[in-house]
Amino acid sequence: MAESQIMTQHHLLGIVARAVLFGVFCILAEHFLNDITLTPFFSLCFLMWQASRRSAFAVLISAVVLLLFVLFSLRNQSPGNISLRIGSFCVGSSLAFAYARARQQSLQSLATSRAIVQSLPVPVVAADSTGAIVAVSDNLLKLISADFQPVVGHSFPDVFMRNLPPGVAMKRYFDFFQQTSNYPKGLYLELQGSLFLPATFQTTGFGKDRLLLACVMPESVDPS
Repeated sequence: MAESQIMTQHHLLGIVARAVLFGVFCILAEHFLNDITLTPFFSLCFLMWQASRRSAFAVLISAVVLLLFVLFSLRNQSPGNISLRIGSFCVGSSLAFAYARARQQSLQSLATSRAIVQSLPVPVVAADSTGAIVAVSDNLLKLISADFQPVVGHSFPDVFMRNLPPGVAMKRYFDFFQQTSNYPKGLYLELQGSLFLPATFQTTGFGKDRLLLACVMPESVDPS
């Protein structure tokens, strides 16, 4: 418990320290550039960069710290201009926070999906809207060629549709992903060597978290 609190405190101090150092850098840059107001814009750039890499909590704390530097940067401007610039900063900070939160939720959803797929008792593989494999059940891994290990990150058509021309394979994948497929019985997926197994497809999730699940049947067949 105590160790967890210490780690949390260190994490918070790290977030604050990074924001303070960046704020000081912006103020010094303004000083050397004849007091050109740069802090509000650079601070928003910093927050968006944070949002693409760190948690929503880190973005929120950084925004609060940088707001103080933005206020200091605008100290000599008119009240109307200060209100406008602060309003813009708050809107931009809110967008950065929303983006970080959405990204964090998406990562959590993906991690949950991976854990579920890996633990399934049937051979299942999941891929995203680009065709990238994001999860494979443990009992399917042993049937996949060693050339594609680790499987996660590889393209679904490259791994399981090698018997088809690349363009045709990708089109069929997107047909299934978009649920416009003309293959109601699924496809034969190529595994090790000349082993082909039939698979059925189902999509799950919404928006950018949507995944295509391919459930592989246990008996090998001749795809011809």
